[in-house]
Amino acid sequence: MTKRVIACLAALTLALSLLPVTALADELEVQTFDTTVEELGGESDALLTTYEGEDPATPTVTETEGETTPTTTNVAKIGDTEYATLDEAIEAAEDGATITLLANCETAGLNLDKNLTIAGSTEKTFTVTFKDNGIALWGKALTFKNCAVSMTGIDSTPYTAEWNWMAICASKDASLTLENATMTMDGTGTGKKAHAIYFCSNNRLNLINSKLTIRNYPQDALEWNGGVGGYNVKLTNNSTFVSDHNRSGFAGSFVATIDNSEVDVINSTGNGSNGSHFDIKNGSVVRFNDNGSHGLSAGWLTIDNSTVEALRNGANGVHTSSTLTIRNNAVVTIRENRCAISSKWTIPGALHVTGGQGSTIDATSTVTITDNLGSGILLKSGDLIVAEGAKLTITNNKAEKKAEELGQGGGVNVRGNLVLPEGTVLYNNHAAEAGDDIYSTGTITFGSVGSNWTLDDCNHRIDGWYLDGQEKTETKNDANEVVTTPIRWNGKTTKDGLCLEGRDEYYKLYAPAEEPVTAPLALKAAHGYLNNNPPVIRDQYYTVTVNYVDEAGNTVAPSYSTGSLKEGTAYDVTAQDAIAIPGYTYKTTTGDPITGTLNGNKVVTVVYTKTADIDDGNTPTDPGDPGFDIDDPNTPTSPAEPPKTGDMMPLFAALTTLSAAAIVLLAKKREEA
Repeated sequence: MTKRVIACLAALTLALSLLPVTALADELEVQTFDTTVEELGGESDALLTTYEGEDPATPTVTETEGETTPTTTNVAKIGDTEYATLDEAIEAAEDGATITLLANCETAGLNLDKNLTIAGSTEKTFTVTFKDNGIALWGKALTFKNCAVSMTGIDSTPYTAEWNWMAICASKDASLTLENATMTMDGTGTGKKAHAIYFCSNNRLNLINSKLTIRNYPQDALEWNGGVGGYNVKLTNNSTFVSDHNRSGFAGSFVATIDNSEVDVINSTGNGSNGSHFDIKNGSVVRFNDNGSHGLSAGWLTIDNSTVEALRNGANGVHTSSTLTIRNNAVVTIRENRCAISSKWTIPGALHVTGGQGSTIDATSTVTITDNLGSGILLKSGDLIVAEGAKLTITNNKAEKKAEELGQGGGVNVRGNLVLPEGTVLYNNHAAEAGDDIYSTGTITFGSVGSNWTLDDCNHRIDGWYLDGQEKTETKNDANEVVTTPIRWNGKTTKDGLCLEGRDEYYKLYAPAEEPVTAPLALKAAHGYLNNNPPVIRDQYYTVTVNYVDEAGNTVAPSYSTGSLKEGTAYDVTAQDAIAIPGYTYKTTTGDPITGTLNGNKVVTVVYTKTADIDDGNTPTDPGDPGFDIDDPNTPTSPAEPPKTGDMMPLFAALTTLSAAAIVLLAKKREEA
């Protein structure tokens, strides 16, 4: 009976609980037609969709003889409040507000002392057109999102009292961001002093999946005024920056990060860039082409897994004043630059590196430097280390005389420390004064010539490095003045295609050393005497050297040398291998084989291990008392020290007994219970 009563009460309770829900539903159904949206506390669009079935994206229209006319002409809104003009919305916006575009619109210019976002639609791109002035940012952040921005003929900000010679200017800490947006700035018709974007101090230009195009400004696309702080330009997520026919693309010490993006700085009347720092990475493509002066002129420059071009610029192609880093399958092409500037800061060079300690090109990267009117590489100071495996090609460059102390090193002109890998392609360059391919007053490391190189002077096979202007002759002219003339390699072709015979000094062969060369050097990849075609190569002489060292590389006995032997001579230094040296035991022989045929200098290294000390008769055989205490780990350090592991068995036995007794007692109590 009790169970039945409980069940009935539960059923009754459930039935009664349903009554208020039905009543509430009836009440809401009535309010759908009689209560306003604001009273319901919901979003108008959502409620219209839910209760009236209308599409909020479809504007209400008035039909007149087959035509539809929107009931509103508003172009922007903030929240639910709409505005007839963008300038009205900007005036009404509070700091940090977002203005949503409803249509294409115009603005007389933005004079902003508040953070602001102007956002369009992801479905349709609305355009903001600047009519009178550009943008003045007073330490605030302006973002254009999902829209297009157009400026044509704009050469002043709304702050005309001072900022009247640039389209966009920013005071300290301000930023301009494009997010999924495009901005086009065209300086056609502006005054000769007009700049596009001018940053005062610690400003930011951010492009996120966006494109910024600046063209036809008499002055710079991006410029800074020399104030303190950071100068940062960041392109990410497949963004694009184009500077076309401005004075310069980047002028000043910006820190430009190009991340998975694209940069085109082309047709500048001056430098493509001037002193900015560049971090180019993650598959970016950067082109500095056809600029009037330097192409990519940078402080420090990092090219990481990206492609960089510097083509047909009026001065140097790539010019760095700090560390250059090329790595991770980077591809760099520097071609057809005129290298026309010579000053105390600049020496003509397609790739000009100065001041960089630890500049590197890694083994995975490809660098091609060809057809430039200046040294292929001009290392003014610092280091440039090119790793083995790097694909480095330096050909058809010409170092012209443009000024005093110029005209040397058509391929490389070294005043710092240059390390070239064995596989470097370095030939058919030319220099007006000395060193068609190599000219060094610093330190240089390089390998042998390639086996398939052909000399463009005469189309004969190149067989080695030859002195080219390193040595000089002195004569007197008609005025009895001493005239110094460099002795150049003189392989010239006659009308029948044969090379001229000359004095020995004109064909002096240079054998590159494995060690860095610090003495002055002027070389050309060329060939020796030719009686006919193909060339007849002169005899070469080489030496076999055997060195004796310990495992640390220290000399343990005088070296052995064969002296000069003619190329192709068989050699055998077996008798000099593993010789007995008192106090040492032979370990191994490394380096070149101990027998073979001479095709170059050979170095054999014999390694020894120092013999253990010999018993002098005073060494005791029984250690006896060592004279000091030996620490026994089982010796207690104090009387209170607990027992060691080996002393625990009695304790374990006692515990086992107690445990058994406790089990028996417990079983007995259960039985009694």
